[in-house]
Amino acid sequence: MEVANKIKLRLGGIEYLVNADEDEAYIVEISRKLNEAMERIQNENSYLSTTMVAILAALEFCDEATKVGKDAENLRQQMKGYIE
Repeated sequence: MEVANKIKLRLGGIEYLVNADEDEAYIVEISRKLNEAMERIQNENSYLSTTMVAILAALEFCDEATKVGKDAENLRQQMKGYIE
């Protein structure tokens, strides 16, 4: 059984200790991307709370992931059509 990595992260100025099965470098990289998105949103909307900024960043990432998933499925369908 694999033991989760305990990783210390700082997001939106708040420190978190997370347990992750993934490699620490991967978790640090995705947290860096999240922190950049949060900083951008906060700079554009200084009146928002950290929670509101985090939710807007999460919505952006969910939107992107959903669109990428749909694009990948469309490509799979196109390739399947070409193979047939």
